[in-house]
Amino acid sequence: MFASFLGMSKTQVKTFFGVSDARSKRYRSLARKCGFIDKHCEPKYSTLDWRMLSSIFIAIYCRIGGLKVLSSVDLIAEHEAYTAIVRGIEAAPVLKARFWPYLQGNDNFVQLAMEYRQGHLCLDFCDICKCSYVKTYDTSEKAFTGGCSFCEFRDTFVFRIPTGA
Repeated sequence: MFASFLGMSKTQVKTFFGVSDARSKRYRSLARKCGFIDKHCEPKYSTLDWRMLSSIFIAIYCRIGGLKVLSSVDLIAEHEAYTAIVRGIEAAPVLKARFWPYLQGNDNFVQLAMEYRQGHLCLDFCDICKCSYVKTYDTSEKAFTGGCSFCEFRDTFVFRIPTGA
């Protein structure tokens, strides 16, 4: 029940704790009635905003959880990393307008933690901006792909050439 109140989805509660479908559904509806779960948008992994958030989350998650996050999903570390991101974005109104829809519920971040443990994601270090960023495993290329989302953001929105007079 605790995991449902943290925002985990019905399927995630079933998978992690081995409870029945009906019980996990009941826990989820109880959490929704008590106001712990809000509607949120499902992130598209291709968007730059989600890639930046996932990079920040995985970096914090690994820092809090240590090496044990590679062998099992640490729900406490996941929740602490999610809470850190929410608090940081709440403090900056400019960021809140852009990223808040992704932060309504932490089940997307639990999924990221699971994908990281399973090896579908990895952290890489960018020598240009000195940040850690997430790369995803591409099964067709049989390699991790993706560039630094922070450099991409900088190149797209910060160093753009103004148009007009």
